[in-house]
Amino acid sequence: MRKFYLLIGILTMACVEIQLNAQVNENSGLWYWGVSSSITPSVDTELQSIDIIRSDNNDAWDDYIFDYVEGTFYTWNIGLCVERRVLNNKLALFSGLQYTSVVSGVDSEDYSSSDFMLINVSSSNETVEYLKVRSLSQNTHYIGVPIGLKYIPLSDHFVNMYIKSVVDINFLIDHKIDTEFVNASMEKYNSKVESLISNPTSVYTTFSFKGGVKLGKIGRPNINIEMGPTFLLSDDPSSITTSEVGFSFQLNVLLPF
Repeated sequence: MRKFYLLIGILTMACVEIQLNAQVNENSGLWYWGVSSSITPSVDTELQSIDIIRSDNNDAWDDYIFDYVEGTFYTWNIGLCVERRVLNNKLALFSGLQYTSVVSGVDSEDYSSSDFMLINVSSSNETVEYLKVRSLSQNTHYIGVPIGLKYIPLSDHFVNMYIKSVVDINFLIDHKIDTEFVNASMEKYNSKVESLISNPTSVYTTFSFKGGVKLGKIGRPNINIEMGPTFLLSDDPSSITTSEVGFSFQLNVLLPF
């Protein structure tokens, strides 16, 4: 985490320096605001090591099984953004406010010889209690702030390529685990299963590097389409699966003001 905070500090100081230099010639920059949305599927999903999960034959899973089972992990977000273009509109500083949802889960069909897995909800010297479960899914909700830079080499063209780097800092606001039981009458135990699984991280941070296409002239509405890898810098935002790298697809609509 120290490296992450150092990265944030360097990026913040760079943004302030560029902003101060840009004030020398106000006519060289423009402000934009708009909406942004993206989806980021994981490219390396693995199952978290959850001790209470057993395969259908009640065997404890070893490290190989946890690495083998992929499950589901992807994020999507939507938010408002603001962008300041400087240095003859070739460089853009941007930030905003966004809502991010992390969707994750695991299904019995991913690893089991049957259509269920076992969840150990209670154990003692005399008895062990299991529930038959088809799948586990989690939806984790964050509010976040993106901070980044964009380089636009030919800013006066209607169609133009650009590159972009951004750090997203997201703060947990809520999460929910849903359990699909083999027997629907067992749904009353959903809260019990949820209480036995650890909470996702309270601060979820990523770093992205993307390439994009800008449609629109300077001082006019712009549409930006971009894609590229996203790397997880923090602990996991999911209690069920884990991922270190995703691939993002993003759409921004920007208006000058």
